[in-house]
Amino acid sequence: MFTKKDYDNLLKEIYIKEELEKRNKDVSNEFRSGRYSNYFKDEFLDKNGRFYIDLNNYQNAYFAYLKGGGEELISKGVRPPKFLSIGSSSNFCFYSLRNKNYLDKLGFNYFLKGGDKLLNNSNTYEKALKIKELNKNSYIDAFMEGEKELYFFECKCHEYFDKHEFDLRLTYGKKELIKELKIDQCNFNINPYTYFELDKLYKDKGSNVEQKTYFYIKQLLTHLMAITDYKSSKKKNLIYFYSFPPLKYILNNLDLKSHLVNVVKETYHVFNYLETKIDYLKKNNIELSLFIKIDGRSEESACSNNVINGYRFLELMK
Repeated sequence: MFTKKDYDNLLKEIYIKEELEKRNKDVSNEFRSGRYSNYFKDEFLDKNGRFYIDLNNYQNAYFAYLKGGGEELISKGVRPPKFLSIGSSSNFCFYSLRNKNYLDKLGFNYFLKGGDKLLNNSNTYEKALKIKELNKNSYIDAFMEGEKELYFFECKCHEYFDKHEFDLRLTYGKKELIKELKIDQCNFNINPYTYFELDKLYKDKGSNVEQKTYFYIKQLLTHLMAITDYKSSKKKNLIYFYSFPPLKYILNNLDLKSHLVNVVKETYHVFNYLETKIDYLKKNNIELSLFIKIDGRSEESACSNNVINGYRFLELMK
């Protein structure tokens, strides 16, 4: 079974190999040794030891991460800042969406839908969205506003190796989405594996005694509540953006391939459940989508050469 640790080790191995092959650069000494060997060294922080050096040129990103709920730039005891992990989703999000030239179809701009244009200075990271009535925030990894539509990003790198319970609190029961899903107070301890019919994806139909899923359903629902409460008449796009290794590494590892295929299938299955079982997305003008960047740990901005949608990924895995 391919684990989160295995995945981080693979990402590090790929990064070192690709940098040597493409740029003739040995980056193996960029990493720490010992327990945190999959984290970059301290010299890749600024002089205050607080954030990755490239953030120096992106002050809005720095302040967004500093204030964000994920504490991405903060050391915890001997543990380095999460942003420095080879499997960091915030690191992936920052590098993939940044764009020095806003005229190019790169980074944030890559995801603008036909004819839409990015409003100046609207793009940001770690955006807190309020969930009305509950006095809670849902943190979106990145956000931008186009002239026509809004774009919310949930970015993931190695988190899809974790399994998640449906740990939604009773207070969410007052929200329209939960009512439409008919998850009432007597039903909050549901098994998301069967409730959202994910058991249909697997041969062991309903035998998931852990009652956990790789796709974090509770997070999606809280994002949707917050996005619905975000004041705007524009269409709202919730984009799930995954970081996968280059395809050749996936195809050469059957355990990894099987896991990533299941992650993508689970994602689309939950999307489809929400799109077909209830009218919530249509009523609130929200569209769900999945994109995958297939170049491993890379500092390259998202573009047509390194991003595909989830359906294309499944086709390539057949």
